[in-house]
Amino acid sequence: PWYLDWTLTWLWQASMNVAAGGTIVLALFPELTRPSALQERNSVLDVASRIGRVTLVEGALTYDTPRFEAEALLKCGIPVPTRWRRADLLSVEVSAPWPGPPPQRPPKAEEWERFVIGTQVVKLRTSPGGTPGCPVEPVDGYADYILPSVSMCAPHRDLIDLWTSRNRVARVGERAIVRSALGHLQSAMGSREVRTPVEITEVPSFELGQVSPALSDVLCL
Repeated sequence: PWYLDWTLTWLWQASMNVAAGGTIVLALFPELTRPSALQERNSVLDVASRIGRVTLVEGALTYDTPRFEAEALLKCGIPVPTRWRRADLLSVEVSAPWPGPPPQRPPKAEEWERFVIGTQVVKLRTSPGGTPGCPVEPVDGYADYILPSVSMCAPHRDLIDLWTSRNRVARVGERAIVRSALGHLQSAMGSREVRTPVEITEVPSFELGQVSPALSDVLCL
């Protein structure tokens, strides 16, 4: 969890399943994650201290930079550092039950359909809101289909209907057509590694004319 509501929900659920004398261990986002991070960390530590004895090891955890984050950094002209993101290791030796009512649960996640095409994961929103009659089009501000951010506060994030693990995004106006094209590509390419450009040859011709080349650009094919 990298946000306050998710962290508190996770901690609450863990405290419900760990008996007195047991230990809860989790990653805690660092102070400079966002402007409100210090205040949010203090909220987590306050609750944790009422559950049991707290131990905090700063900077103990490192993350491998995922592909989508590397793409966002490159789009901004930032060289991608190796394992640059760090977090603190928080452990709680449980001695008391959760203090008070359960935390407010995070909003329910939106529903997306998942496809694996070559070496990337592609997600298609269940209820897209693109322009009717236009299967694939850029999201406002991202004409090249690259989202230069990994933040939940990124502009126009709520307009994204098609999202890949390479941080390529698009709007979708004709879900049935795009879904069929992605399904054919998944069947044709599976999860094998693709080292050379691939044409969308497995998609029926009536669909190919409607989704290419925009879909090719989004999927880097």
